[in-house]
Amino acid sequence: MEELIKLLIALMIAVAIIKVWEIFKSTSRGSGLKVPANSKISTGTKNEPLPYVRKKYFLSVAEHEFMKVLEEIIQDKYYIFPQVHISSLLRPSGDRSTRYTYRNKINRKSVDFVILEKNNLKPMLAIELDDRSHNSQRRQKRDHFVNKAFESANLPLLRVRASKNYNKDEIRQKMNEFFVSPNKENEH
Repeated sequence: MEELIKLLIALMIAVAIIKVWEIFKSTSRGSGLKVPANSKISTGTKNEPLPYVRKKYFLSVAEHEFMKVLEEIIQDKYYIFPQVHISSLLRPSGDRSTRYTYRNKINRKSVDFVILEKNNLKPMLAIELDDRSHNSQRRQKRDHFVNKAFESANLPLLRVRASKNYNKDEIRQKMNEFFVSPNKENEH
């Protein structure tokens, strides 16, 4: 009887070791990604295609139309960069822990457009094109945080309501509040 109990315990230990080994194998396919062994998700470690396709367009129709308006206003005096990650514009200050925390808060967030000086690529103005998605409570909370981040960094952020038609003079006037318009004669 005692030998039967020892045999059962040894069998249970062997099963546990096998289960642990299976879990280990399925979560470490050489890439550090946690992908179950029976998953059809590729980790890119073999010569198999990954499930990505090129987007048809870089900007939405509304963003593209607004960019045309910006190009008309800015002309060739400044650069206009679309879809810029906030972490490319702002960096957190403070101790290491604070920097890490606040860097994570801006990771994966972007602004629709940034106006940059041509001679040194200094960001002059960030622009957010606010469509209906900005009406949700979750988005308003995100927008409030982004507004405060840009304010803290002393980089102006202009919010423009998305529209089918834009009044170029009105947008130019709003931009003039942040820096001298390239269309003015006495430019800096």
